[in-house]
Amino acid sequence: MLFYIKARIDITRLAELGQKLFSGELERSQTVSAYCLKDDPEVGVNIWETENKDELNRLLAQYKPYFAEVIEIQEIIKPMDAFVILQKKLSGIK
Repeated sequence: MLFYIKARIDITRLAELGQKLFSGELERSQTVSAYCLKDDPEVGVNIWETENKDELNRLLAQYKPYFAEVIEIQEIIKPMDAFVILQKKLSGIK
C-alpha cells in the first residue's frame, strides 16, 4: 500500500530528528520519496509504502514526536492502477 503523508515538523526538535535519521535510529526503508514545501519548508510531503495501515501507524509512531502536526494521510495508487480504474469507469458510462 502507498500512502501520501503531509506533516509539519516541530522545528524545536529538528536537530534531534536529523541525528536520529542519519544514525539509522528511525526507520526509513518504507519512504519512497520525501520533499518539503518551498513556501513553507516546515511542511514535509512524503510517500511511504507499507504492507498495510497498521504497519504505517507503527512506523509513523516513531516520527510523531517530531511532528508539530499531521496535516493529511491518504492512501494513494500508482498511475497505471488509476488508469485501469478510470478505464473501467469509462466503460460503465457508455
